[in-house]
Amino acid sequence: MVDALVRACVGKVGDWPRLLPYALLAYRTTQTSVKGFMPTELMYGQKLAMPWNDEMSREDRLDVQIRQLERRPRDLKLALEKLKEARLYNK
Repeated sequence: MVDALVRACVGKVGDWPRLLPYALLAYRTTQTSVKGFMPTELMYGQKLAMPWNDEMSREDRLDVQIRQLERRPRDLKLALEKLKEARLYNK
């Protein structure tokens, strides 16, 4: 997980505190080679649907998930703006 967090920082090591929650979620939703299960799968009794390629390495999956989660606030803001535009258009 530390390697994926470092990679997600893209040379800005000071970003790690901001990215840590995303890294933890990514870690908890990635299958481990030791147990063969995701930690969340063991907790909830079912697999979570996650958007990744099974051929990717664990570190690459963590990196992809961290980046997706990092974009979430921006994506939510954009969705809200589009929703407001649609409501104005439909009045």
